[in-house]
Amino acid sequence: MPAIEQLTEANTAELTEDSYIVWNTEEGITKKAKWSDVMSNLQCEIKCASVNIPTASVLTLNATPVQLVAAAGAGTLIDIISVSGHLDYQTTPYATNVDLEIIASGASVAQFGSSFFINGTVAKYDKFEPTGVAVVSNDNMVANADINVKVRAGDPTAGDSDITIYALYRVITL
Repeated sequence: MPAIEQLTEANTAELTEDSYIVWNTEEGITKKAKWSDVMSNLQCEIKCASVNIPTASVLTLNATPVQLVAAAGAGTLIDIISVSGHLDYQTTPYATNVDLEIIASGASVAQFGSSFFINGTVAKYDKFEPTGVAVVSNDNMVANADINVKVRAGDPTAGDSDITIYALYRVITL
């Protein structure tokens, strides 16, 4: 077998469950492992989700939340790692009730939120902030629950801009 330095470097698009990775130990021994076995040992796969929300749906985000990530099944939690969004600003900013939340169905506290995203007056991309748990009895992660985009209190008024929400998340098996 050639030295690792002599092997052709693969890109991530070439990795499949049947791929192998190769490395040298500190003792100079070359070892290999199946990629799927390595991934299962990490016990964590980062996933991506996004949802486009047209103006008409933004205007009803409190009454009718929009699903960002579907529930992963019994015995699982969805842990949101990062959230960002794109406001495709048109002509009129959203007014009142503009606190956007990323929240699990049945949760009392959002995982992420932004108070200044949908009421922007220019097209923009923004990162959302983790919201945390304010009180011991509150929960922001609910087993077997969808993750939704919603407005905290009441529907927005005015506004004519579509938004797109992007999230990185992991599924935790209980």
